[in-house]
Amino acid sequence: MKLFPLLFAICIFNIQCKKSFITGPVLTGKLIVNGPCLHYAIQLEKGDIDTANIVSSWYNRDIDSTYANVFTVSNYCTFGNYGLQKGDVFTFQIDPNTTVQNCAICLIVVAVPPKENAVINVNKIN
Repeated sequence: MKLFPLLFAICIFNIQCKKSFITGPVLTGKLIVNGPCLHYAIQLEKGDIDTANIVSSWYNRDIDSTYANVFTVSNYCTFGNYGLQKGDVFTFQIDPNTTVQNCAICLIVVAVPPKENAVINVNKIN
């Protein structure tokens, strides 16, 4: 009977938490929309994203401008923590594991591209 606690302890210590690492490419982007209510849009400056996940040409009617290779940030609850401002250039990676966003947002309508990606590992360049 004293063997059971020892076996149990060995099993517990052998369970290791595995941190997930994103092995995708490091991309460069520019924040083109930093609107109210957690609306963000990124223009891809350098790197490749599957064309199914990016809008090749998007017209922003709010500011009368057209952008190439853009997408909306799908992980809007955490993206704001990076402290980026409109016009900032930064490196990032795409997280293929999208998660449900459960933060409170307002209902102001802001024009953003129709395709979205989860953006992680953001590092501001300028």
